Amino acid sequence: MFLNIPSDLLMSILHVCHKYSPFTGGVVEHVRNLCERLIKKYEVCVVTTDPSGVLPSEEIINGVIVKRFKCRAPRRSFYFSGMLRKFLLKYS
Repeated sequence: MFLNIPSDLLMSILHVCHKYSPFTGGVVEHVRNLCERLIKKYEVCVVTTDPSGVLPSEEIINGVIVKRFKCRAPRRSFYFSGMLRKFLLKYS
């Protein structure tokens, strides 16, 4: 799905997290650890936001596909990305 591999050959797992590496924090570390273990058997992708707007929009970190979407984060109380929403609707 994410790497154009036929779905009958490989299961794809999508995680949605408000932030991902290089950011740190409890949820970020939990999702990172989980993803890095799952890549041994599955294709794993994380969709996340980039409140800084300077990180790559797509990269592979330790085997995990990371797709970042620019977002608004008023006072860092919540993160909203219209493009992330469109991406999720496309693949749901």
